[in-house]
Amino acid sequence: MTKVSITTFNCGKQFPFEDQHGLDIVIQELVPDGQNAQDIYGFGFQELTKIWEGSFEDTTVSYRKLLSSKIKQHLNDIFPNERYEVASTKNIGALFLILVVNERTFDINNILSNHCKCGYFGSNLKGSVFTCANLHNKRTSNNETFTFISCHLTANEGDVNLQYRINDINKIMSTCKRDLDVMDYQNGHIFFFGDLNFRVNSWLKTSVYNEDSISSLLNKNDELNMVRKEGLVLKEFTEGTISFPPTYKYTLSELNNYNDKRIPSWCDRILFKIYPKNLPPKIVSYNSKRRNTGLSFTDHEPVNLILEVPEVPSKKDFRNVTILSRVKTFEEMLGEAADYMFGYIGWLLYKKAHIWLILVIVLLFLLYKII
Repeated sequence: MTKVSITTFNCGKQFPFEDQHGLDIVIQELVPDGQNAQDIYGFGFQELTKIWEGSFEDTTVSYRKLLSSKIKQHLNDIFPNERYEVASTKNIGALFLILVVNERTFDINNILSNHCKCGYFGSNLKGSVFTCANLHNKRTSNNETFTFISCHLTANEGDVNLQYRINDINKIMSTCKRDLDVMDYQNGHIFFFGDLNFRVNSWLKTSVYNEDSISSLLNKNDELNMVRKEGLVLKEFTEGTISFPPTYKYTLSELNNYNDKRIPSWCDRILFKIYPKNLPPKIVSYNSKRRNTGLSFTDHEPVNLILEVPEVPSKKDFRNVTILSRVKTFEEMLGEAADYMFGYIGWLLYKKAHIWLILVIVLLFLLYKII
């Protein structure tokens, strides 16, 4: 069995990159000393940066390097008998995915990563980053494929936004199939997680969250469970039993009080592909990390899943395969233009530039792209 830990965390655009002590505290909270060492760690971060910062590659690359090196260092510090290495980092905009592998368990044969944009005008405001790792298991001498799909789906309540989330998932899964079929990823391990933004609907607000109320709300009123039961999305995936309170939306000024402007919901979720009945996985834990002063900069709680998965050997090691090159679509080119526009507008607002200057720059940018 391979031990896998997956964490998803919406950081509310306020991750403490500039605060060394605060950064260390967050990482310690996400991987506490009391956990056992795992073979693979996957970390999905949403809104890790300010939205406008996500449009500038130099900025996001520096954040990826800093965060991944800190996570690697922390893992090697608390588990000195293991040897962890960063296998992959990837982002689009403020959506990040970091994969760390224990080199005492696995050699890396190949890594394929890409993204799918689902934001306005094909932008990176929403979407997914995904990584497919073909690994050589040193204990069994077999090769296995592990795919991590980290998402940030369309936000807000209501039927229209629910349909957008369904569309987002279908687009993401189609993109994964297009890009990762060369790794035969569908016959390996697959994990789908992130701020999926599915809400609790048709429910009167309550402050009581016990085993019975949580189970009732999830069975009757949770949008993700409802659309999965209808077979609209993620038919081949399952989820551990949720026993923790809703992970969103908290009041920033208080630790454990929800914001009355939103119905508290389990937006932050981790699912995994269903295994054959003769190869059942073992869910060790599926929990949210309760808010404390070190995590109170965001209105979400992080969620972590630890499970032990059976060996699923791949047909080969896929050392030399790559994502097939192709011509960009009009939607993709429009998305790139939108990313730059949102980035520079955000930067100007951050610098408190005059509104008329912003409008002139946007107009010139649009004229340039049209001509």
